[in-house]
Amino acid sequence: TPHKTNNIREIYTEGLDLLVSGKRVSAYKNFKNIIEQDSNNINAYLRLGQILREGGNSVKALKIHKSLLYRKKLSSYELIELHKNLALNYFELNNFAKSIEEAKKILTIESDNEWSISHLIRLYRKDNNWKEATEYLKLFFNKSGKSDKQKLALYTIQHARIETHKQNFQEARDILDRALNIDET
Repeated sequence: TPHKTNNIREIYTEGLDLLVSGKRVSAYKNFKNIIEQDSNNINAYLRLGQILREGGNSVKALKIHKSLLYRKKLSSYELIELHKNLALNYFELNNFAKSIEEAKKILTIESDNEWSISHLIRLYRKDNNWKEATEYLKLFFNKSGKSDKQKLALYTIQHARIETHKQNFQEARDILDRALNIDET
């Protein structure tokens, strides 16, 4: 019914307002209320999981978000939000490999998703994988139209450091040459 839809929309909006103002418990109750009225409200499930993760319960958040993977007919927006939340859950649980996997799934739906590209850069940096971090930094610059030669050169130098540490000196030297070609300073 139209009245029920408006009511759910109002509860959802109120839930978002509560979430933004840091009133997690009240926001949780709002989204829980929506799900009781409409078990197909994907956005309410996404927010419920987000609240749990932000409250320190990433395991339970992951469980809620994973259950949405079995839903049929998710919109592109809902799929992107789902994979984003899964990536963040795995990140909080220090499972960087799974977080990377989820972030890459977003790029198969939307190849220029800045959040996903930035998240991958962050993950690869954290994992000391400067080769991949550099590739995604290039992709970020390519998709966003921004450019920072110095930053790109610094990432490339970090990659060379890793190769030096592995005693791959010729590889490191080639990488440093590429860094100089990017930014001679």
